[in-house]
Amino acid sequence: MDAGQSESGKGQTVEFEIVGIFSGKKQEKFTGLSSDFSENQVFTDYESSQTLLGNSEPQVSAARFYVENPKEMDGLMKQVENLALESQGYQVEKENKAFEQIKDSVATFQTFLTIFLYGMLIAGAGALILVLSLWLRERVYEVGILLALGKGKSSIFLQFCLEVVLVSLGALLPSFIAGNAITSYLLQTVLASGDQASLQDTLAKASSLSTSLLSFAESYVFLLLIGCLSVALCFVFLFRKSPKEILSSIS
Repeated sequence: MDAGQSESGKGQTVEFEIVGIFSGKKQEKFTGLSSDFSENQVFTDYESSQTLLGNSEPQVSAARFYVENPKEMDGLMKQVENLALESQGYQVEKENKAFEQIKDSVATFQTFLTIFLYGMLIAGAGALILVLSLWLRERVYEVGILLALGKGKSSIFLQFCLEVVLVSLGALLPSFIAGNAITSYLLQTVLASGDQASLQDTLAKASSLSTSLLSFAESYVFLLLIGCLSVALCFVFLFRKSPKEILSSIS
């Protein structure tokens, strides 16, 4: 590469080692300069850039900082203003146009995802209650025998709840993988338009593993509560009868 932006660097050739080639999607607007194309962009460290520019002393023309949470932007800008950097010759600007462009889409996606989640929970709860009711109905004879042998009602109820928990453990990993895959697909579908496509990777990173695990844990606890309540609802009507009445009703 030729160093030619300073008098001391003109006519010099600086050699660099290419350690990798980046790839990805970027929708760019052509302004007439070939330097605007992503194919002509080079990422390098600060020291190498100063060597290429031929600067005798390190200089900075621009610095860009990122925030993890866009809601913290205004608070950080106030802190920067208190530093009085403009009086030292610096110009501070807030660049959040990309976030503003996708904010409405993200809000729509969150609303859609919330409705979808509640719908799935209600449908799943209804199906779970139906399945558990049929499952317990087939085991009425077993409950009658256990009661006749003197086993406590609370012990029988806890046994059935434990069986529900053990069965649900087998579905943990498949449901977690399927949930993440569906969420990623919905996210890409909603945001795959215009300049928003360039922000899909950023939004995907925002959906961190810790957040996914927390949401999944909340859903799993809700599932267990529905399961235990379904068992309790069935046993409320069953425990009203004596063991003799239960066994005689079957025969």
